[in-house]
Amino acid sequence: MPSFTKLFTLAACVAVAFAAHCPSSKLVHQSTIPTPDGKAVKVAHFACPAKKLTSRDAMLKRTIIDERGSICDNSCSNASGGLPPVSADCNMIKSAVQIQQANLPPSFTVDAFGAVSLTFQTCTMTFQSLTTDGVTFSYMDLVLDANQAGAGCFPPVQPFYSAGVCTGFDGFFTAT
Repeated sequence: MPSFTKLFTLAACVAVAFAAHCPSSKLVHQSTIPTPDGKAVKVAHFACPAKKLTSRDAMLKRTIIDERGSICDNSCSNASGGLPPVSADCNMIKSAVQIQQANLPPSFTVDAFGAVSLTFQTCTMTFQSLTTDGVTFSYMDLVLDANQAGAGCFPPVQPFYSAGVCTGFDGFFTAT
């Protein structure tokens, strides 16, 4: 089990959460996942060049934290601003990942301080690393955790919030 200094975030709004964490983020790779209606979910991988590893951090960087299948506790936030995403848009991301699961890698690894986001129209689900280690997660876990977090925060729930937050029971990840 990783130490308490190893944190990462799964965020529902990359534009707000990742930009706040890393204003100089750089898009390093992008691809798409086809949706059932012939459109596409955008997949984007970001690096955070402003977050340089110290030589001590680089020496300690020996592990990749595997958080696939981790359990989380949900809460709500207005961190991403005004309105919540349209639920149909978030469901489209979930459907695309479920249908294309056999064609997707079983997991992805985010380098130190990086992020991966899945976006369809008004909905963005993001996995964000806040650790000096690489962090491994799966697209299906990302979608399920983000949808579960949003279910208690988005309409018809009143009052509604702009983001669902999923915090790992071990304290090593959150979904916002």
